[in-house]
Formats: sequence, C-alpha cells, structure tokens
Amino acid sequence: MKTYIDLEMWELAMEKATHIVDKYPGTKEADLVSRNLNELRWKAEPKFVAPHAPITADQEKQLREKGLAAMYNHVKTYMDLEMWELARQKAVAIMRNFPDAPESIELMKVFDTIERKARETVGAASPGGKS
Repeated sequence: MKTYIDLEMWELAMEKATHIVDKYPGTKEADLVSRNLNELRWKAEPKFVAPHAPITADQEKQLREKGLAAMYNHVKTYMDLEMWELARQKAVAIMRNFPDAPESIELMKVFDTIERKARETVGAASPGGKS
C-alpha cells in the first residue's frame, strides 16, 4: 500500500487499505489504516472542476507531452521497483497511443526485457511456478 501512496496511485491504495481493514479487523495494521481511510477516500475520488475556456492547440500539445512524460516516468519507476507487469502495461499503452513519440521508441528498445521479466514474475508468483 505504501508503494501505491508513494506513486500517488490513490485508487489502488484505497483498494488495498479496504482489503486490510476488511480481512484483518482489530489488528494493529487495520487500526492504523482505518485512521487514514477518509484521506485516502478523498484522494481516490474523482475531482470535479468548473468548466473553463477551451484550450489552444499549443496548450493541448503541451498537456499531451507532459502526460506522456509522466507516463514514461511511471514505466521507469515500475522498472526500478521491479514491478514488471505494471511496467509492461504502461509501456504498451504508451506505444499504442503514441507510436511515433521518442518515448515509445525508447520503450521499444527495452520492451522485450520488460515483457520477459513480467512473464517470469507472473510465473514465479503462481502456484507451481519458479521461486
């Protein structure tokens, strides 16, 4: 759960927190988590903002580039944390949605490694898989 919070993945953190509170009631961890549920719930809920003026093509391009850079950084973070399946999923999304972007080209260079490690991780986690 801490990893999800560190990565600001509020929905996943909320899901994990709810799981801990539901499955392990009365434990020290559940009590600690339950004290922070409201804050997690607030962060996980979608925020509604007032409509504003339409954005220009330049602003749209800047927002797209900023979003792409953030997604690319997520892939790198997942790789550093050896969260290979998440890295694979995010890399696929980038390559599919931004095929001509420099970030996609860089990801294509390492995608075979990401995919192989994701398969190994899933194989090691499943019963009867490698340890």
